[in-house]
Amino acid sequence: MATNNTRIHEDVYKQAKIDFVSNLKGGSKYELILLFAVAPMCVLFHRMVGSKLTGRVDNVYIKFMIEFSYMVIPAILVMTLTEFTIPIYAFMLLSSLFVWYTNTQGKIDKQTETRIVAALSGSRKSFLDEYRAFMMMMTCVAILAVDFQFFPRRFAKTESFGISLMDMGVGGVVLAGAIVSRLARSQSSDSSKKSNKLVKPPARFYYVFGAIKGSFPLFILGLVRILLTKSVNYQEHVSEYGTHWNFFFTLMAVGLISSILPISLDTCATFGFVIFYGI
Repeated sequence: MATNNTRIHEDVYKQAKIDFVSNLKGGSKYELILLFAVAPMCVLFHRMVGSKLTGRVDNVYIKFMIEFSYMVIPAILVMTLTEFTIPIYAFMLLSSLFVWYTNTQGKIDKQTETRIVAALSGSRKSFLDEYRAFMMMMTCVAILAVDFQFFPRRFAKTESFGISLMDMGVGGVVLAGAIVSRLARSQSSDSSKKSNKLVKPPARFYYVFGAIKGSFPLFILGLVRILLTKSVNYQEHVSEYGTHWNFFFTLMAVGLISSILPISLDTCATFGFVIFYGI
């Protein structure tokens, strides 16, 4: 009898958790644009203020805590306690402008200009690393926080219509992987090589083999997630991914399909613009 009561309690609790993340309609896209501005705000604060603070510290643990305080905590706050968004942005922006104007008197010297041009024209773009880092960090925070009440419901995944933070996060993670993918980097280099008439682009089998090799860890993670969620009786939001599908399998499928289909960079850019305009 006690076993049956326990089982009923677990089923009721599981259904309550499913209802907690179901039938959501999202929020305003303008609020999401404001929320995602936390990444450039934190980077700006780091370049103008934070780097000067950490530059005076030799202890790596203290340096980590300082950077954590202005790179991670603001992102967590704007995702959970949205009333602090404007004060956080105002503090970061005003303090960065104050330090910049104090040090440069509002002028950009030739050395700084040269460094900026070199960073933008280099093979490794620092702003891409910063985008990918913030996207993954915010994705992890949202996944862990969505089951708690302090996480705004309008930021959780929508059911059928609308747009939310976690919906944008799905596309953001796919974009973060796409811009540094083997196919994108190869097509970009191939276009420059064609102009110089150097070599033929590699066969598509090269891309497919690379996608299969790169997708294998995602396949393992997807299987591990299924086993873990089944073992702890975690709620299954069937209308989101179905019973046995998850986001790791989605990333794996996107990588495999994009390597098989002959889609050019121009076509991808056109479709991306149309989808963005439709949103």
